[in-house]
Amino acid sequence: MPDAAVFRQKEYGTGGRGLTIAGKDYALWFTEGGIRIAPGHTTNVDGCTLVPWGRAAALTSQLLKDGAYTTREKLDGARANEYRELAAELWRLRQDLTKEAAAMGFLPRVSALYGEFPKSTERIGEFLKEKDSRDAIMDELDGFNQAYQDDPGLLRFRKLHNPEALLGRIADLDLPREQFPATEGFEPEKGSFITEDEIDSLMTRGSGVFEGKMRICSYFMQGHDEKECVSFLRKEYGDGGSMRTGYSEQHNSRGIRFTRQDQYSGNEGYDTVKLNWNQVQKRIRRLIDAGKYLNQEELSAIPKYEKTVLARKIYMFYSYSPARKKPVSLPGRDVDAGVYAIMPRLSTPERSAALYRDMAETFARVPQEGRGYRAMQEAMEDMATFLRGEYSLFTPLPEETLRAQCMERETPEAAKKEVKSTPETEREPAGELETAVRALAKKTRREVKEQPDGQLSFDFAAVDMEEPEPSVLELEMNGKPEGQAEPETETARPETEEEQPETADNADLKE
Repeated sequence: MPDAAVFRQKEYGTGGRGLTIAGKDYALWFTEGGIRIAPGHTTNVDGCTLVPWGRAAALTSQLLKDGAYTTREKLDGARANEYRELAAELWRLRQDLTKEAAAMGFLPRVSALYGEFPKSTERIGEFLKEKDSRDAIMDELDGFNQAYQDDPGLLRFRKLHNPEALLGRIADLDLPREQFPATEGFEPEKGSFITEDEIDSLMTRGSGVFEGKMRICSYFMQGHDEKECVSFLRKEYGDGGSMRTGYSEQHNSRGIRFTRQDQYSGNEGYDTVKLNWNQVQKRIRRLIDAGKYLNQEELSAIPKYEKTVLARKIYMFYSYSPARKKPVSLPGRDVDAGVYAIMPRLSTPERSAALYRDMAETFARVPQEGRGYRAMQEAMEDMATFLRGEYSLFTPLPEETLRAQCMERETPEAAKKEVKSTPETEREPAGELETAVRALAKKTRREVKEQPDGQLSFDFAAVDMEEPEPSVLELEMNGKPEGQAEPETETARPETEEEQPETADNADLKE
């Protein structure tokens, strides 16, 4: 029964459940390969049993025939539930038609019934119950599916829909239905606790904020201690929450509250777990150490993420520059536009070196007391590290850097006055670029020093400030002056489609 196995795999997805049977706890975890089952609260143990989906489908079929799968009430309501699910799918399909597709008259009967949810889905469901009206809707859906194959742009969120599969499910309503018995007084086992696997899965969803998971993993891998990680997580998560089928989660300054629900428990759930931020940081650290926090897709995205973070720092660098015209997109208005303009400059060593020289010219004219001086200096240091091929946000920071960051958070003024006692060490010059930076510094009567970690430190004296010519980067962001060649065209910003997660109202964690 391959179709039944595929259906069960899709229906269960990835997740878990804790059951208590005859007074003993069992953890279940649903994977692509089947259902993992183990005594206790986790399936990540030796001797865990794996039930493949084909075997699970066969067992389900036998339990249905024996009347030991579900209650009579559920069996009698299965047909009505099928109509409701298909009606909801049609409603969502109509909702995601583009304006152009709607104007072209696709799905006219569904469109006539489309309106407030769930009242309109009830009307669509009534149409599906009747053979003639069901056939008419199938004809409409078939016509739309053919047009959609030629033009996927007819739907706004293509990843959420499969019109061809929906058409097949509606056609299946014409198939004869097998009748199953129900044992008198039978009650299926219900979820009773949240497994450790489910809690770990919650942790690997990150903070729910854009790039939050990458920031969390980076911060932990840089070597910050437990206290610092707790403070970081509290700030990164903030106050908020989210909901998805079977789960709800809220977080605030105290920690995270995780509730598990099913069809029997309702919204109140059958179990709730509360974790303070120290418990959260311990779990995340354990997952990172085990290589389970970031998945393979996220790991492969690390280089792009690191370049994006560097590009933001470079954008802020130019925004802070007092002696130059600002880029077109100022911070807080359209930083992304600046990042997309900068990213191509980090694509090759030659272009990166040219950008660094331009940054050095800018920074050479910035007084130490100037606004944003420290942020500009950090951008210069990160860019120099990037050029040497040593830039990483996911490796341990030097001990002196961690110590300085800690002092700056606790006593900012003391951190600024700290004098490092570590003796200077020599290393091979990075080459032509650093030579050019030193020459520029000498020209402007300022000194460039190398720190023990190989970074460039700009300790500039006062200098006459002259209004410089616009930089290469500024010309590309603002447009060339008349008579100058146009800059080479960069790759356009890609369009992406992302399903927005459903969010719950913020709620405080109760003690």
